[in-house]
Amino acid sequence: HAGDINIGQFLEGIRGMSSRELIDYVAKCPPQWQRVDLWKIGSFGPPRGLPPAPAEARTARLTLRFGQRRLHLLSAETAKLGRNRDNDIVLRCFDAAGAPLRQPSLQISGCHATISREHSGAVSFRDRSANGTMQNGIFLNQAEVGMQPDHDYRLGVGADVEARKAVLELTARVFRCCVPLPDHRFCPPGFCSRREACGLLLQRMDEVSEDYALVWCHLELSSCRPGWPSLSVWRFPEGFAWRMEEKSGWLYPDACIALPGGACHVEAFTQIGL
Repeated sequence: HAGDINIGQFLEGIRGMSSRELIDYVAKCPPQWQRVDLWKIGSFGPPRGLPPAPAEARTARLTLRFGQRRLHLLSAETAKLGRNRDNDIVLRCFDAAGAPLRQPSLQISGCHATISREHSGAVSFRDRSANGTMQNGIFLNQAEVGMQPDHDYRLGVGADVEARKAVLELTARVFRCCVPLPDHRFCPPGFCSRREACGLLLQRMDEVSEDYALVWCHLELSSCRPGWPSLSVWRFPEGFAWRMEEKSGWLYPDACIALPGGACHVEAFTQIGL
């Protein structure tokens, strides 16, 4: 407990110690000082010892369902967003009852924008639309802008510049790889650059209960929405895997992961209304 520790005295006591002396010093700490292995809190760190991936796990797109909320997973380094069905993420407007709204949806271009992670780890958003996109209140007219890890962005798709509003609003957050250095070597090779972008979450701000995640290396679901489980999703060449504390496995359609107070159902990639 923090109140039991005299921090100044502790720091003074370890000043100038070698690593071996420091280990011996900590071993003699009072009983109320208990070592806490932070690595086992939550589900950080890639899953290890996975069996060979089954054939049904070999996919670049999946859907996770928690109750009525869906999270669509994509492993693409570059994802296309737009109204047409050939986009990686199809963006359309719906009313409160879930019926498609044709006229507002037409304000979203067939291929409206792309989100990319470069080989260097940099993330960029490029507007490719006729109507434009608002990013944090700034109108993008077929421009490309960078997106930094640990930052939130508000995206207005199908923007009306004069009214300064859009037919569809989303929030985007870029996540940074925070796997501790000693265990970073277990991250999927070729997919992860430590301290760089490891995933991106797009959340709809309307009543449609689905979000979109670009999993470039991994994503911690508890960071995506309040109340979501401490379950991490990892991208491997064979497909997506999951880890929750010391449990792990492959993700594939019709799989089900038992969670405290519920379950995570894995489904084939299917967006609402399509």
